[in-house]
Amino acid sequence: MWNNARLVRLCLLALAFILTACAPLTPPVSEPPAEISRNAAVLELVQRAEEETASGRLEQAAGWLERALRVEPQNPWLWYLLAENRYRDGRYDEAEGLAEKSLSLTGDEPTLASQNRALITQARAARGSVGP
Repeated sequence: MWNNARLVRLCLLALAFILTACAPLTPPVSEPPAEISRNAAVLELVQRAEEETASGRLEQAAGWLERALRVEPQNPWLWYLLAENRYRDGRYDEAEGLAEKSLSLTGDEPTLASQNRALITQARAARGSVGP
């Protein structure tokens, strides 16, 4: 027998499912700071990654970002850019883990921290997982 509380819970669950299904499949657009790094080599690698991404070659873009991370493994923006790349490629588990890594390195950058949290939430929603 259906009672009001049970019906309300069922409606809320259905609404949550619908909203999750309608969530955008692209991560929040981030605008990295003008100076992601002071290292010219890292900046060149990021530029190449941006060009590959614009051309739809996400795996190649990821390769350039991974090279940049070998140079500056503590740079939270590089981790975030790789997380965005993985999200766009449909690799939501990896995107979440990379965004968490970036978040752990963020320090006093509230904008980047917020972007990481949003990406983590979207990655979880995209793969159908909720919660921490």
